[in-house]
Amino acid sequence: MREFSENLEICKYLEVPVLVIPADSVSPVEDKHYDEAISSLAEAVRLADRYGVKLAVEFLAKARFLGCLPTAAMLARKTGQKNVGILFDTFHFYCGISKIEDIDGIKGKEIFLVHLNDVAEKPREILTDKDRVLPGEGIIPLETIVKKLQNAGFSGYYSLELFNEELWNQDPFSAAKKCFENLEKLGENYES
Repeated sequence: MREFSENLEICKYLEVPVLVIPADSVSPVEDKHYDEAISSLAEAVRLADRYGVKLAVEFLAKARFLGCLPTAAMLARKTGQKNVGILFDTFHFYCGISKIEDIDGIKGKEIFLVHLNDVAEKPREILTDKDRVLPGEGIIPLETIVKKLQNAGFSGYYSLELFNEELWNQDPFSAAKKCFENLEKLGENYES
């Protein structure tokens, strides 16, 4: 909690409104771990509130403990606090055990941030972060996902998150231009 408090202090100083918190790995996973996580998350949320920071729980595709959208929503809801929500990452959503229908059980206000990315055409079981590509250059059904998020009432920020070394090795201005163009094209397709 000391390190977490230091991170919150940095967020407050830099006026960062949301801190993303992925789950630690637990193996083997037992029911009691979720009760412990809810208790710990509630404590973290109360502390974050003192700094004026919201917390976004991130589910990770390969995680055994927090690997899907419904579990992230359940943990956030069971804290009983309003300043905790979900980081929705299209990569983790697509590559993990979440289903498109899971979005129907989420309210837009529960999602604090969306990481937008696409993936190369490979079997989902072997996809890794390095297989992320720019939106529109892969196979994730982004149109369906974004429309469902909008229908749920999400009107917050989308951010691009790629771990693509090919893009990193490009001239930064050219890479930024390409990223902007892809996102702009995506935005044109999904305007309400």
